[in-house]
Amino acid sequence: MGGGKARPRSGIFRVMTVNVLERRHADWQRRRRLLERGVQDWQPDVVALQEVVRCEDYDGVRELLGEGWHVAAHRMRRCGGAWGERTNRA
Repeated sequence: MGGGKARPRSGIFRVMTVNVLERRHADWQRRRRLLERGVQDWQPDVVALQEVVRCEDYDGVRELLGEGWHVAAHRMRRCGGAWGERTNRA
């Protein structure tokens, strides 16, 4: 994925918000590729994700965005549940 690569400063601050639709639903492999491409194409500074799973053995944020992001996790969550996350480039 994007790996948090910084792009040259252009004076534009980009925010992307995406409802991921938790990975157990629909066609995850296809949706994942589209989500990854969207992040690569838009190169956002901040990404807000809804319906993404993060727990001890799986991190949907890292799966989609790769390394190089600061993650502000939602305080109320349970493994297997889908919650909102906000990230910004490291």
